[in-house]
Amino acid sequence: MIGATPPAVRAVMWDLDGTICDSFLLAFGATQEVLAKHGYREATVEDYHNSSRCTTQERLARHAGLKPEDAHFERIGAQLAAEFEPSYIAKVSPETAPAFEKTAAIVRRLGAAGVPQACLTNAAASYADAVLTTHDLRKFFAAVNGADTVPRHKPSPDGVLKCVADLTAAGVIAPPTPGRCAGVYIGDSPSDGEAARRAGVASVGVGWGSHDAESLHKCGYFDVICHDEDELLRLLLPDGAAGAAGAAGAAGAALSLIHISEPT
Repeated sequence: MIGATPPAVRAVMWDLDGTICDSFLLAFGATQEVLAKHGYREATVEDYHNSSRCTTQERLARHAGLKPEDAHFERIGAQLAAEFEPSYIAKVSPETAPAFEKTAAIVRRLGAAGVPQACLTNAAASYADAVLTTHDLRKFFAAVNGADTVPRHKPSPDGVLKCVADLTAAGVIAPPTPGRCAGVYIGDSPSDGEAARRAGVASVGVGWGSHDAESLHKCGYFDVICHDEDELLRLLLPDGAAGAAGAAGAAGAALSLIHISEPT
């Protein structure tokens, strides 16, 4: 966990898969294993990416050929997810879920600068803990949430709002006030941008994950699109030579320039 710091106005909140780490092969392989075990056909790469915005339970039910209106959709999804998640989490390592090194470096620099950070994933929170821990990043996050710790998963705003509430409760950000943005949420899926927009925080889309920059532009939810990690670094830490104290101020200044969307 990050150490005691004076309350800040803004926080940087992150999606995990496709944003901080590249877990595609881990998740895709574990998905094929659980589907094969129950006699379902393999998921295609396209199917996997298209359902990556869903929770694990919903994603696996869809891979099994079910639709939300089907009677057994929730039961089958829950059954498959109950088998998938422990195996998936147990296989997390620097090799199976490699970090995007430049992004991880940004996380470290923000942490060293005392900028509050949180993580929100549509996977289980324990999975996010495992990934961040294996890359020695967990200490920089004052809050970590997953689909199992919030009432509704992304694109609902619930997770983003819970991250803000957790950061506020931890005393690392000041309580949000009307017309003042609590921070920015960074992700690689349209559902990330929608969740941020509905929560009333700034949003940054990154083009190195499951969805390319063009599709993120088209969805219309993101305030800023970063095509590569160098662009994200310049956005969050525009003074590349700033030390820890300077970096905290630079990050705040950069975030103040991002268009703040009103919650809906």
